[in-house]
Amino acid sequence: MPRSHIRLTIPALLLAAACGGGTDSVKVTVMTRNLYLGGPIELVLADMAGGAPPAQVLADANAVWQIAQATNFPERAKAIAAEIAAHKPDVVGLQEVALWRSGTSLATATKVEYDFLALLLGELKALGLTYDAASVSQNFDGGLPLTAPPANPFFIRYTDRDVILTRQNLTYFNARSGNYAARFTLTPDIVVVRGWAAIDVYREGGMFTLIDTHLEVESRNPPLYLLQAEQAAELTRMVSNNPLPVVVLGDLNSDANLTTTPSYSLLRDAGFADPWAALYPTDPGYTCCNDDPTIRADPTFKTRIDHTLFRGTFKPRAATIVGRDPAEKTPSGLWPSDHAGMVTSVDFQFVGG
Repeated sequence: MPRSHIRLTIPALLLAAACGGGTDSVKVTVMTRNLYLGGPIELVLADMAGGAPPAQVLADANAVWQIAQATNFPERAKAIAAEIAAHKPDVVGLQEVALWRSGTSLATATKVEYDFLALLLGELKALGLTYDAASVSQNFDGGLPLTAPPANPFFIRYTDRDVILTRQNLTYFNARSGNYAARFTLTPDIVVVRGWAAIDVYREGGMFTLIDTHLEVESRNPPLYLLQAEQAAELTRMVSNNPLPVVVLGDLNSDANLTTTPSYSLLRDAGFADPWAALYPTDPGYTCCNDDPTIRADPTFKTRIDHTLFRGTFKPRAATIVGRDPAEKTPSGLWPSDHAGMVTSVDFQFVGG
């Protein structure tokens, strides 16, 4: 069931300003960025769920961990921080914000190997930028056995998170996060949990709600797109009675060309507009994906599944896709992620009711 981390009361003075009689508009810039967890962990989960021989599970788990190290998030974090520094978004929605830990069992795997959030915040600080982790959702949490017990057991533990970053001095309230009830159960012990993070942002006389999410993949074998659509329906219900303008951003795993899953359409039908489609109606704006797990080969982007969608009175100003130009690769030749990211600027108009 969804959980709420922090519930703050909006001061009455700010709420009055947000809902008062003004008609001022304010520029808002948001960014969505899937960081790429670093390796194809789904291979090991499929092994475990399918009852693969222990030797295969160990071999695939070690291969995934080697890829996760080779994709070198400390280096990639510099490239992603540079993207943020170039565009200076007010809010950044991140997906696959991995926390990799190690230990002799899943329960004792507490030694941090890579904390993507801490690494990215550190690189932003090195560039003279201060962003706060305003809201964090904890989603899937599971382990990969790298050695066979009882001799020297060793596990790598992967924890998936969605994170909202806010630039320094941005005023926000009601930080909360949760998990979708619709989830993929491989076995009773292996459940793929997806989630969302949200905040209410106050800007110069007005407020809006921002939600960052990562929906289930669009697979049709097994038919995970059905679970994804259930998650999208949960999301639309969650915002159905929200009186504020709403921004939904993230990796929805649903193509804007309407050929993969219904989730994008569900949000559009719930009143969300797509600034990219409005600004560039003849440009598909592909953001996904690099099929090379080591993210060194040049990607062939074929879908736009990373979205920034807006509901309320707004005017699109600009939208930019980042992370798909070879000039943005790291010094060792890594792409910043297996996805491209999207930065969108709009003018929100807060009209009193």
